[in-house]
Amino acid sequence: MPCCLSDYEKDPAWRVVMAELPLEQELERHENEWEQHKGRWSRETKDESGISRITGSIFGLPFYMRRLIGNFGCRFVFMLTSVYFGVKGFLYTPFLSAALLPYFNRYLKVSASRYQAYQVVASTPWSIKAVFGAVSDLVPFFGYHKSAYIVLAAAMGTSAFVFLATVEFGQGAGWAAALLFMSANVELSIVDLLTEGKYAELMVRKPKTGGDLVTWVWLMYFSATLAGAYITGALPDSGKYREMFWFAVPMAAQVALPVLLGCFPEKRLPRGQRGIRTEIFQRNLPYFKLAAIMAAGSIGLLIVHLLSESYRVLLIYSLTTSIFLCIAAHVYMPKTLAKCNLYMFLASTFYLQIPGPLNYYYVADENCTPDGPQFDFTYYNSTSMVVSSICGCLGIMLFQTTMRNWKFRPMFWVTTVLRCAAAVVDIIIVKRWNIKMGIDDHVMYMLGNNIINSVVAMLDWMPAVVLTSKLCPKNMESTVYALLAGFQNFGQSIAMSLGLTLTEMLNIKAVSGGEEGDCNFDNLPILIGISHMILPLLVIPSTFWLIPDIRMTDPIVKDDEYIEMPKRRKNSSMTEARVGLLSAEETEA
Repeated sequence: MPCCLSDYEKDPAWRVVMAELPLEQELERHENEWEQHKGRWSRETKDESGISRITGSIFGLPFYMRRLIGNFGCRFVFMLTSVYFGVKGFLYTPFLSAALLPYFNRYLKVSASRYQAYQVVASTPWSIKAVFGAVSDLVPFFGYHKSAYIVLAAAMGTSAFVFLATVEFGQGAGWAAALLFMSANVELSIVDLLTEGKYAELMVRKPKTGGDLVTWVWLMYFSATLAGAYITGALPDSGKYREMFWFAVPMAAQVALPVLLGCFPEKRLPRGQRGIRTEIFQRNLPYFKLAAIMAAGSIGLLIVHLLSESYRVLLIYSLTTSIFLCIAAHVYMPKTLAKCNLYMFLASTFYLQIPGPLNYYYVADENCTPDGPQFDFTYYNSTSMVVSSICGCLGIMLFQTTMRNWKFRPMFWVTTVLRCAAAVVDIIIVKRWNIKMGIDDHVMYMLGNNIINSVVAMLDWMPAVVLTSKLCPKNMESTVYALLAGFQNFGQSIAMSLGLTLTEMLNIKAVSGGEEGDCNFDNLPILIGISHMILPLLVIPSTFWLIPDIRMTDPIVKDDEYIEMPKRRKNSSMTEARVGLLSAEETEA
């Protein structure tokens, strides 16, 4: 079936039945024609006085869409929409993040510490994405390296949500529910990974597009979050803790449709070429070793959280594994790749995650916190998620319109400082200073956490995504992107584990439905200050050593080699010292 055509494609010079072309050829056609016609489009965006009409629209959205589809094609944009609206957007934040709070807090009635431990278990697939990427790169499934795995993952995730909607677990079966959430995350991580690998490949091919693809990805993500927000707030407030997952079932399954319709840019391999790619495995053995090491560390962390409640064991394992993985990365990765990876891992790890004590504090009833906020789930999950999503979109637009040409280093400096400053709002609410100032908890939380923090968090996340995408070499996009993203996700798991350790050390505790003596939030402001303000600032100086001094639109990989960027000097040209990664011959399938 032909894909719907945009206005510019109806022009005689552009008219084509897109479905009749293999998608890879379509992307090449778009690349060539965009270069020929973007000058004409640029002129069309100006009126007679020379003032750009972009200023008359919202952030130049019409021209942005022309540029996006002109560079990457209608069908691939549709595929991205299915993945990041239908799967990751609709399912991840509403059903695999927000829904865990009422499910474990009110339905299974686990403590704040166990809730945070089960979150680590549920998120494990995001840390072992490198293994998924390695398997997809090496072993074709039904002739495809990516498409067939996406369909298989969709079946697994759909099944997990069906079980969550139908099986009634007892209070002691939190571990079983956590494993089902983990299975659902397998779908999201695989679908996200393989799509990331493809758009990372296109971003490397077209570095001047900057963060255009990343911007669309996150706009779709936040738009879908708006659609799923009400479900995971209102239904738990009415006692429907399991029934809400029925809404996730069709969205988990729909991603198979665009793949089957050929919207994913991948050619099916001939029968004689469907074996294991042993040449790629042998020549890129360091990457696969690193993927295996990371998977082992992530699974070990999962086991520790399931079998042990000792924070000492958790602390020792987390620190030991992190140090070992960082050393292994510097052994197996090229220098530029290893340094950027280390920075993003440290940035993820040093921002300690404390959803257990924070979430339980905000939704605790009068028995636990007589003078606390006592938010219901409709406000805490639904209303807050809607506002956060809108503000996240604003953060993306702010990045796209004002910061896409910034250098990486100052971008990381500014966003880290702003994110630390935003954490003050949590301390103000916990200390009840807002009440003394006459500001209601709902208003204070909305202004701080949902508006300021959402914008700042997205500004902090976007450059990391752009940097990760640009570090991927040709023919190894899925594996390398998975390694980098896996390191960041594992860093967040370590941050969750260290946050849990610090929570136990400060004797912060909470139990759903418990009496006042079962809850202790006295040291929560100290926990917030250490986790979200002091430790993240310690990472800023490392940017001078770990992050290249280049703009986000500059290439990092060129001709299958990493470009080493020394510090710029005044009145002198920049020299490029290239570190070879993979030669063109070595990367042939």
